[in-house]
Amino acid sequence: MNRNIARKLTSILLLLLMIAVFSVQTPLFFTVNNLSSILREASFVGIIACGMTFVIITGGIDISVGSTMALCAMVCSNLLRFTGAPLAAVLAVTALLGLALGGVNGLLVTKLNIPDFIVTLATMNIYRGLTRAINATDVESLKNPMIKNASFKLLGGRIGLIYLVVIAFFALALVSHYLLRHTRLGLYTYAVGSNAQAARLTGISFAGIKIFAFAFTGLACGIAGIMTAARMMTATTEIGVGMEFNVIAAIVIGGCSLQGGRGDMTGTLIGTLLMAVINSGIVQIGISTYYQPVIKGGIILAAVLFDIFYANYSKRQPGSRAERGKTAD
Repeated sequence: MNRNIARKLTSILLLLLMIAVFSVQTPLFFTVNNLSSILREASFVGIIACGMTFVIITGGIDISVGSTMALCAMVCSNLLRFTGAPLAAVLAVTALLGLALGGVNGLLVTKLNIPDFIVTLATMNIYRGLTRAINATDVESLKNPMIKNASFKLLGGRIGLIYLVVIAFFALALVSHYLLRHTRLGLYTYAVGSNAQAARLTGISFAGIKIFAFAFTGLACGIAGIMTAARMMTATTEIGVGMEFNVIAAIVIGGCSLQGGRGDMTGTLIGTLLMAVINSGIVQIGISTYYQPVIKGGIILAAVLFDIFYANYSKRQPGSRAERGKTAD
């Protein structure tokens, strides 16, 4: 069986199992309101995961996403509270800010040839520091912390039982799926992640693909920052803390390989929903939230071990490339 299909089937079965277990443990879990809330929480992670999927497929990683989201939310909040600018202009500026912050990551990685982890570790601290600096110099925020724009508040609300952030998530997921599966951009993204050197030799712009992946992730963070500010009707310096681990866990459990070259939006969607179900379930059945990082770390480790195991298993199967090489020798 194909590794991607095996991972997705495993994730779907685990998702259904978790829903069944938590529904038995607490009758409040499998209710319309709770499932709606789970979808809402999943969507904030999922929006960023749509962008991060591109980065991970290229063989990279971005641990600055939580800080990027926080900085965008803070800028959005302050623009709405103090400038009187039109809502459309504020939303556009915030989204473009996220795009630019992600683009900076991509430029540093490609032009200075610095590893993704080092670059985004640095920008994670820089962006978080800027968020705190903006908040510290904003004396008025202590007196007037809330956004008063009624139209903006609608973005944090819902239509019936469906929150607007859920609609934003699925819309971005559809766009991301189309880009990955039906455009040359997507084809080149997989090529760069599978074999960067071979991609360069065929004329694919390695730098261009990497910069796009990081910039698109930044744009997703900007959107998530907007939706978070709309939900809270304010912004705090602690928005997005730990978000990178939620996003990475959701993506890898959905079948994306941290080594690059493999993954898709269907898997990311499944992984995002699974992580949201687990997070909600362990809280509702009374497990301490201190164990959430343990569970997320375990999931990431299990996904990586699954990749290693399946790769080694595939190599030993008759007809595999490795076995054909041995036969030829």
